Parts: sequence; structure tokens; C-alpha cells
Amino acid sequence: MKSAGAGSGHGPRIAYVGSTLPCRSETFVYRELLGLRGLGLPVDVVSVHRPERNLGDADLEALAREAVVLYGGGAVELIRDVAAEMVLHPWRALSTLALAIRDVFHEKDVRAFSRVKVPVQAFISLALARRLRLRRVTHLHAHMAHVATTIAMYTARHMGVRFSFTGHAADLFRDRTLLSAKLRRATFTACISEWHRAFYRKVVDLPQEYSAQGRTIAS
Repeated sequence: MKSAGAGSGHGPRIAYVGSTLPCRSETFVYRELLGLRGLGLPVDVVSVHRPERNLGDADLEALAREAVVLYGGGAVELIRDVAAEMVLHPWRALSTLALAIRDVFHEKDVRAFSRVKVPVQAFISLALARRLRLRRVTHLHAHMAHVATTIAMYTARHMGVRFSFTGHAADLFRDRTLLSAKLRRATFTACISEWHRAFYRKVVDLPQEYSAQGRTIAS
């Protein structure tokens, strides 16, 4: 497996967000990331939890080392980065947190146990925004439509950049959270099958290309 460097420059820069990235059971995520790097695109790695290590490949070990880990540095580091965003971008930060609270009460697909988690994840998204802002990230793409995409959505909202996501299985059903809002707000949704595309279009009645706001549901 060959990995290109994360890249630099002033063009588009992508951050891939996963719950655990790299992860032994999600080869399709890191292969996709490495494939984009192989095309010369600068892609940063974001892992909500600590990446898995010792996966038997030097490229994966390198991904784990370079990953921006949200829960990796402890509460002090998170609070420090959130505080920096609150001081430097107070109105946008308050607006992002207010959106999360509004989503909890007004979006139809937020289960009871997620009503506390969503505002917390929006709060954490401010810390991620701080870290990605320093890297000049211009687009976030999340794999799994639940936690990783929730954080990516609010981070993108706070930073004023775009986001997209790929859904898979349990994240669309058992652990589903804010899926309709994510479909409406994402720049695009990457579909892994024709069935998924039809399913998304049942959740949110969007045309094939929602050109008024640049929205698409892509296969």
C-alpha cells in the first residue's frame, strides 16, 4: 500500500473524519483516503477516538501517528481549543451551539439518548474547527452517518466550509441521528449502492441534483 504525503499549498484541502481512523474493520475508509492522496489531493486524518495501531502496514501506522484525535489529548486540550474558538469567533460559535440545541428539539430523527449527546458533539466540533483552521481545511468528509458526521456537520458550519458524508448500515438505522438534516445540509452524500441512494431520497425529498444550493446525492 503506497501513501502520498498529506500535501500542502493553497488549493482545496480535505479532512477525512472517522470514529476510529484507521480501523482494522473499516479498510474501505483508509483505502479511499489513501486513494485520494494518490491522486495528489491533500487529505488530513481526523479520528474521534484513538486510532488503532499495529495494523501491520507502515502507511497505516503513519496515518495513526498524524491523525488529529479529538478524544486523544484529554479534557484540558479540548476545553483549551473550544475556548480559543469562543474567544476568536464568539458569534459563530454561539450560533453553532444554538443550531445544535434547535436541532435536538426540532429535527424528527433525534432519539432520546442523543438529546444530550448532540450539543456535546457540537461543543467538541469547536475544538476540531480550531485544529483544522490552522491546517486551512476547506472541506470535511465523514464516514458513518452518526457521530463522525454530526461532528463534521457542526465543524463545517462553524468554519464556514462544506461537508459531505458516506453512510453505511447501523449508522443509518440503529444509531441514526439527524440524518434528514445531514442530507439537507451536505454538499453531497456519497452513496455506496443504488439502494442507499433510493433510501436517502425517501428520507429527504431532494431531486438528483439540488442545484439551488449545490446539493447532490451522488452514487
